[in-house]
Amino acid sequence: MHSDLLKYYRHLKETAALRSALSLLQWDQEVNMPISAATSRANQISILSGLVHEKYTNREFINLTNKLYNAADLTKSEKRSVAKTLKNITKSTLLSKEFVEKVSSVTSHVFNSWLDARKNNNANDYLKTLQELVDIKKREYELKYPGLDVYEGCLDEYDEGVNTSELDRLFKNLLPGIDQIIANIPKSDDDFLFLKRHYPADKQWKFGLEIMQNCGFDFRAGRQDKSAHPFTITISEGDIRITTRIDENNFAEMFWSSMHELGHGLYEQGIPQQFEGAPESEACSISIHESQSRFWENHIGRSSDFINLIFPGMQNMFPEQLREVDSEKMFRAINRIEPGLIRTAADELTYHKHIFIRYTLEKELIQGKIKCTELKDAWNSMYESELGLKVPDDNHGVLQDVHWAHGSFGYFPTYTLGSLYAAQFNKQIRTELPSVFNTLSTASFPEINFWMSKKVYSKGKLFDSSELCHQITGSHLSADAFLDYSRKKFTHSTDKSLSET
Repeated sequence: MHSDLLKYYRHLKETAALRSALSLLQWDQEVNMPISAATSRANQISILSGLVHEKYTNREFINLTNKLYNAADLTKSEKRSVAKTLKNITKSTLLSKEFVEKVSSVTSHVFNSWLDARKNNNANDYLKTLQELVDIKKREYELKYPGLDVYEGCLDEYDEGVNTSELDRLFKNLLPGIDQIIANIPKSDDDFLFLKRHYPADKQWKFGLEIMQNCGFDFRAGRQDKSAHPFTITISEGDIRITTRIDENNFAEMFWSSMHELGHGLYEQGIPQQFEGAPESEACSISIHESQSRFWENHIGRSSDFINLIFPGMQNMFPEQLREVDSEKMFRAINRIEPGLIRTAADELTYHKHIFIRYTLEKELIQGKIKCTELKDAWNSMYESELGLKVPDDNHGVLQDVHWAHGSFGYFPTYTLGSLYAAQFNKQIRTELPSVFNTLSTASFPEINFWMSKKVYSKGKLFDSSELCHQITGSHLSADAFLDYSRKKFTHSTDKSLSET
């Protein structure tokens, strides 16, 4: 290999080692850390964030990357890798080490404020604290994206090239289509209260782990723990951490959250790791990451074939709770379309109204049209206008998501983008591997994972989301595949042009 390339990859691997330590501190902060350690942990994360920034934007490394960018003897993949890294370095150099440390410190402080607010079911103090994070994140994106609308910079951070014009167009096509599908869903008076019976936490946990392992998650290279909000984090190669939460009186809470995080975990375990820290060994984008979680949660996890496959084990684990239930009733229960207050528990259709609400509010927040102290009222108002629901308390409202407390403004739209990508990938994989889905079994999952590895995981971050989508499906992103899939699944359409569920 080119000697300068060896230096390039070595430097990125060393930077990745520092990021691994930072990720481990952040994971521990959300899973195990005692409350009294909050201040010292914030300081540790702040200092380490500064060191990561300093290492990544080292002048010698910048010169090396510029030299490689102009080299004529690199392969196409190597050129893409260097170009991606150079673009990221250029943005990062617009921030000082001191500023990066300050952002990290403020974020940790606001996250702990969110945890306190969740415990007290009161958002008032947290929302006052959140304003400092909004202000400093706005400054970050002003520096990193000079001349660009600040919220456009937020979006670009999670999916390069995505902008409000594209999102507005997609929502304009998606939401009316969803409303039309919901209006045509056959009315049902089914009683699905069995999902709210008492399901012991230890049994839920055991069942979830078994299914995740059967679907391909390697527990020798990962683990699952509990947290206030489910998430997946990569510590390093061979160490992928998933978290979930359990409600003993709501079986759907833990299991399908675990299926969602399973998709993230399989992606991270499937990415080639020979160039750790480089674009070749990173996920394409957050939107593509969410396509994997939504694929496993919904296109696999909520499909009738999957429910038929796992239901005997489910009934064996919970015989009393599921005594008069069969797999068909379970399928209808976990696919019931009904507006609810909690995004992570939402059905496949109304879910996107939850995202639209958050997209609208954070855009107005970052653009200065509303203040953090006005978020609660604005949130409650939109839930009533978009979903017809009154928010009873803050934990069922503005406190339910951790994203803003993490400073992750611009993340929420990736859930809808990911769902649309998932639908297009779902259509394609079922076209290419029809026999796998005609007789779904545990033997099907290695084939599904191999297809995803070949089409998605192996590409790393060398292509943008739109490029990757076109490579896989031959089409650019639209709402069409998702609406076709949803129409067939939820209204029992006989239109043969529609994708299979």
